[in-house]
Amino acid sequence: MKKIKYIIIDLECTCWDRHDPLKEQHETIEIGAVFLNKDFKKIGQLQLYTMPKNNKTLSQYCIDLTGITPQVLTTKSISFPEAINKLKTFINLEEEPVFGSWGKFDQTQLMRDCYEWDIPYPFSKDNHINIKTEFMQKYNKKKCGLQKACRILKLRFNGAPHCGLDDANMIAEVFREIQKDNK
Repeated sequence: MKKIKYIIIDLECTCWDRHDPLKEQHETIEIGAVFLNKDFKKIGQLQLYTMPKNNKTLSQYCIDLTGITPQVLTTKSISFPEAINKLKTFINLEEEPVFGSWGKFDQTQLMRDCYEWDIPYPFSKDNHINIKTEFMQKYNKKKCGLQKACRILKLRFNGAPHCGLDDANMIAEVFREIQKDNK
């Protein structure tokens, strides 16, 4: 296997409209991961659907936002601990890759899910790149979503927004562009 230097992760989670009185704690339902080598070249990807532990009923808001349906979870999901094991097996490294995501939410949610399932967090807590922050600092933006960052960099957004794997691929593209400009 080629040496993985960076793992770009985007999570999709259970979610509710902000005014929904029935909203609960987020739980991961999709892990999208893109693997990059030291030259920021994509060398692999992984998409895993996970069944929530506490709230197995998806809100209509969540279905509409993510495109993940109860049928997808019923037919394609595994438990969160199984997903983390698959992720670790896929990486299969002696040296831990740098974990990057768009913002801090994905790292925090991953830690929360690991705690909820009583499994070890698979990365070093200090080995995380907040690509959103790097982008905003580099391009002097106060607020910026992933789609806007793609427009600024003139990157065509491939796939569907709020699909973990598609978002992870676009975050990796933005990360690559930031690094290209740093050389």
